[in-house]
Amino acid sequence: MTGEVEDPTSLPPGPPDVDTWMGLPDDLFARIVPHVRRALAAMEGVQVTPEVSRLRALPATKLGRGRSRRRLLRALSDGGPLWVVVRTRVEGDRDLVRDLVEGLAAGQEPDRGDDGADDVAARLAAARRLTDDLRRQRDEAREERDTARRQRDGAHGREASLRDEVTSLQATVADLEAAVDRLEVRAADARESVEDAVAREARRGVTAREDLAAELAAARREVDDLRRERARREATTTRPGPARSASVTSRSPTSSGVGRRRPHVGAPEGVVPGRPSRLPAGLRVDTREGALALLRAVPTVLVDGYNVTRTHRSDLDLAGQRDWLVNGLATLAARIGVHPTVVFDAHLDGQAGATTRGAVRVQFSHRGVTADDEIVLAVEVLEPDAPIVVVTDDRELRARLAPRRIDLLPTAALAGLVR
Repeated sequence: MTGEVEDPTSLPPGPPDVDTWMGLPDDLFARIVPHVRRALAAMEGVQVTPEVSRLRALPATKLGRGRSRRRLLRALSDGGPLWVVVRTRVEGDRDLVRDLVEGLAAGQEPDRGDDGADDVAARLAAARRLTDDLRRQRDEAREERDTARRQRDGAHGREASLRDEVTSLQATVADLEAAVDRLEVRAADARESVEDAVAREARRGVTAREDLAAELAAARREVDDLRRERARREATTTRPGPARSASVTSRSPTSSGVGRRRPHVGAPEGVVPGRPSRLPAGLRVDTREGALALLRAVPTVLVDGYNVTRTHRSDLDLAGQRDWLVNGLATLAARIGVHPTVVFDAHLDGQAGATTRGAVRVQFSHRGVTADDEIVLAVEVLEPDAPIVVVTDDRELRARLAPRRIDLLPTAALAGLVR
């Protein structure tokens, strides 16, 4: 190429020739590299071929020289999308285009006569490739546009469906809230009814206890009257001779037999039966020795049955628990002369009434009455100073019996004697 080079507006037609562009000065080619980097970053979708990915990974210093530069020029020489983008960006820099044209002209041989035809053919081929690339990009853009529209329409449909579902759920929540309000009103009414019923039953219980206390008082007065009448008759019919004292029992029997006094061996030395009984110094009721001394001294012994068995033999069923306790008490009674009464809750397994096994009386509570109630009633019918031992760990029962100052024996002390 001869003569002064005009200021061109575009690069030579067609993609770059690898060998020709490799002949460009390094500093000139380095000015192309930033445009190449931006073009590589702009590639999207199918345009990001494995070769594009590899070129993206190369640093700018390598893209401008050596084998990496040749690799880049080979990727541009096919005239594909990468070259189109690079050419567009480079042509935006008029000074760079002018210097490139001059650099490329300096590295070419003088034109020959047939070079014009070859140049036209090359330009046509490049134009066709560019047209094909643009058409392909146009088709891909249209396909992406159609896909986006379908996604948009689908999103609109899902949005409408979700709105309907939300509306339905809101209606359901409103119905549930209304139902909860109604249930809360019913629950409040039910609680009020239960509280009223409990209060009525409590009043009935108080009335029943008052009636029972009145009946017990009347029965005691009747027994006292009978005793006085019997004593008067014996006094008027006594014949001359050695004086005899009237035998008067020290306590009244009960209908159930719970708390009935039994014959027993004498009190151990140092034990004073009473309410409460006094043990010798150094003996405590929670020890084996103290429990034995107390049981030998006090003839009336009441045992809270299931309170003992559930604490110490919960591994057995109810029948097994009862057999274990009653058999152990029978053995203990034969050894030390005690006559205990063991009271069980009848409502636990439908038992009723009373039986005896050896010296042990087995009492089941009456319908609607607990074993605790039976024990408290048995204590109440005794004389106020009559000694009695109750075996229980039940805090409520112990609290009910505390004002009567009777002897309370821990279940562990009895369990150690009947094992």
